[in-house]
Amino acid sequence: MSANKNGNWIRTTSIYVGSGLLLLISYFFLYVAMQMMTEIYLEPLHRSFATRPNVFLPAALFIGASTLLFLFRMVREPDKLHLILSFALNHLFSLILFTGLAIPMHHLLPRAWAPWPGLVSSAMLLLALLFVQGTSWPWRRQPVRHLVWVVLSLLLIVLGITFGGIVMSPSEQVSATGLLSSPPNVDPASLSTPLPVATEIAPAQETHVRLGARPLHGEPPFAATLSARIYMGVEGACQSLRWRFDDGSESEQPCPADLSPWTLTARHTYSASGIYHPRLTLDLANGRAITSDTQTVVVAESQPISRFRRFIYWGVWALSLLAAAGAVLWLRGRPPQMRTIGYVTLGLLLITFVPPFSYLPDPLGIVWAVAGGYVHDPRLPFADRFLVAGFPEDSLRPWLDGLIGQTGLDPLDPTAPLVRYEPVRVRVPRRRGAAVEVVIRFLYADGSRRTYALPLYHPNGFSGLYQSGWAYDGLARLRTEHRELPDTPFADDTSLALMEHSTVRLREPERLPLSQTAQWLDTANPSNWYWYCSRHTARYRHMAWSPSDDAFLSRAFADYPRDDLWLVSAKGDQTERLAEDVIDFDWSPDGRRVIFTRRIGARAMGIFALSLAEGGVRQLAQPAEVRRYDFPGVSEAGVWYISEGALWLAPFDGGPAQRIDLAHWGAKGPVRPAPDGSLVAYACSAGICLQDRSGGARRTIDAEAQQIAWSMDGSRLAAVAWEGHDDVVLTIARRDGQIERRVTIAPEGEASAPRWTPDGRWLFVQTSPFCGRRILTVNVTTGVVLDLSQPRWDAWFDLAPDGERLLLTNGRGGFWTAAIVFD
Repeated sequence: MSANKNGNWIRTTSIYVGSGLLLLISYFFLYVAMQMMTEIYLEPLHRSFATRPNVFLPAALFIGASTLLFLFRMVREPDKLHLILSFALNHLFSLILFTGLAIPMHHLLPRAWAPWPGLVSSAMLLLALLFVQGTSWPWRRQPVRHLVWVVLSLLLIVLGITFGGIVMSPSEQVSATGLLSSPPNVDPASLSTPLPVATEIAPAQETHVRLGARPLHGEPPFAATLSARIYMGVEGACQSLRWRFDDGSESEQPCPADLSPWTLTARHTYSASGIYHPRLTLDLANGRAITSDTQTVVVAESQPISRFRRFIYWGVWALSLLAAAGAVLWLRGRPPQMRTIGYVTLGLLLITFVPPFSYLPDPLGIVWAVAGGYVHDPRLPFADRFLVAGFPEDSLRPWLDGLIGQTGLDPLDPTAPLVRYEPVRVRVPRRRGAAVEVVIRFLYADGSRRTYALPLYHPNGFSGLYQSGWAYDGLARLRTEHRELPDTPFADDTSLALMEHSTVRLREPERLPLSQTAQWLDTANPSNWYWYCSRHTARYRHMAWSPSDDAFLSRAFADYPRDDLWLVSAKGDQTERLAEDVIDFDWSPDGRRVIFTRRIGARAMGIFALSLAEGGVRQLAQPAEVRRYDFPGVSEAGVWYISEGALWLAPFDGGPAQRIDLAHWGAKGPVRPAPDGSLVAYACSAGICLQDRSGGARRTIDAEAQQIAWSMDGSRLAAVAWEGHDDVVLTIARRDGQIERRVTIAPEGEASAPRWTPDGRWLFVQTSPFCGRRILTVNVTTGVVLDLSQPRWDAWFDLAPDGERLLLTNGRGGFWTAAIVFD
């Protein structure tokens, strides 16, 4: 009797273990199938949201339905072990059948029917599942039928892959390359395969070259395959093609004989670690050379994961499965009610936290997806993979490996290179639609360490419930090319010192000792991490030193579309939120008030003043028809603005605004009063209008202006303009309206209001060419323009009142000061 019991126990345990292993194989097969359909078909074809849910909806339905049937049969028929084993086998076969049906279904139906492939394949899957599982064929009784199902499923998979690749039209193959018209460093997540190049025909009047927008990554030696597309215009015939691989090597290709557009590929092996930016140059017969934007290639040794970490991860996972198996065996001998409760609880724990079961739809995962706030530790196996599928920390590893040994501002360090990193958290913020964040601990050469939440954007997901395959990451700004602007050398260029007697440079930045709240201001702003190129980003102030030099103002992202205004003490002993929903801001000349603009209704904008001594906020004015990025002028008397065709002055005491005089025709912002308040400058249809406060004579300066700033003594003004042409032009004029100098400071983008040094010798300007952030300085006497930017800084700045320091931040954590050295 005892031997029979032992034999039955061994037989029962082996069948349960075998069934579990078959289920694991099924889930693994499903994962591979989903990855195959996503990466091979959908990702290179179409990134629109309409097609992405179709892959995961059938998978979720299949796993949920089949697992519920399996658990139900385990509970209801514990003695029919041959049926349980048969169920597990049929589970695997029906999954193979589903894969064979789903792949061609996504390609046979027209793209205009985007919602239908997922629904049709889901219906077919459920019918197959109910039919196969409902019959409960024992394997030993129907081996031929099972073999037929296997062969048929494999044939369907082969036909689906083959036929799916044949029916793809050229437009579908190219639809992902809309990124090619984006900024060159917008980096989607990439395989090591070349990106398909665009086939749209560009205007025939212009010749240009485009490279694939995907970054490539690998360990040295890394063979990178680069893709390019050439559109020939009417400028001249092609003479030669030159690839520059950014590692000191070049190669030439002959020009194709046929007409444009041409598709070119080049393969180059990078032997050393580094971040490279290869480009292609097209030489025309008329002597013109056309150079493409760059493509990012990251070559780096992978940071090894210690054996101890692997042992902990897989050891905990194995112990969890053993504990689950032990719980099942223990529950079999318990009363029916306890057994049912135990099975349900164990099932919920498994599908919520333990892979591969956690890929199943689970109640907690759905709640977390809707409410947010989910967090797990990537160093442990416990994770709700239904909510955050795959391993997002692994998506960041190639880019993090490329930052080893690099310096810069946050999340890097300007003096201590990065030596190691460690993922410590993965979280889904509570804000609806927010990016998944991977919290990384950075360790630097000086022994310090800091943690940053790196975002991942645009996952392939079903209504936000299933996230994987992120297209963008928050490290794109750190691996972009630090290239020299035309006619604007970097300030640390040694050759410049030989040409000019007066130069300027920055010393190494020093981190301000601020509170934790101040250090992380604006770090939740997506545009600080993601390569976000939008209009007006350079027109708003991001920081403003107080006139007393003991504090500064900073705007911080709070929620869409709300920014808050914060006051931060330079000593770190005070961090206070001053106002909510702020557009732009500045100090009053005496430093006693903070002036800011705020939305009022859908289109109107109000001007407000906050008294730091009294703590009250007072609305000073509500201009009519004012552009929201035109900040009013500020003087000792109050704020200046243009409204209803007239120039107005609103005093700080809350009295009614005074109408100074009718403004020039076409008057618009910005309005900037001279320091003494006797003269006001504003943009108008004639250029820049200069008007006496008394309403007397008016003079004009023949220069465009989107930003205007007076020197501290009021003798000159500087204006920057970029509308109507590509170049950003700086104009310096005297008080009497005579232009002293006009110089181009950037090839494109926008610019902030210039900052004058107290002695009036230098101007500092924030520009944003190619969607980046540059710090430029202009010698007022000679017109020499220098670029103070450093690799991987990507920073905003403000000039200290003494003109000897810059306040720096890139919105990714921390504020820095860098001393200015004038030679």
